Amino acid sequence: MASPMQLQGLISLAFVAYMVIENKLSIRIFIKLKVVFEKFLEMVVFVINNGIERRCWEKYDIWS
Repeated sequence: MASPMQLQGLISLAFVAYMVIENKLSIRIFIKLKVVFEKFLEMVVFVINNGIERRCWEKYDIWS
């Protein structure tokens, strides 16, 4: 199983490749979109990881 960072990198690469192949965007707009897309992915990964961690803490509650 790929780690979230590897997964994020792969998705970003796929996105880049798709945009380059489509070649519909100017480079400047493309770079801005890529940054926004990566920030969005980071947020999604962060939320998923925190959700999983929180559920584990609640389920196993090792501190009580």
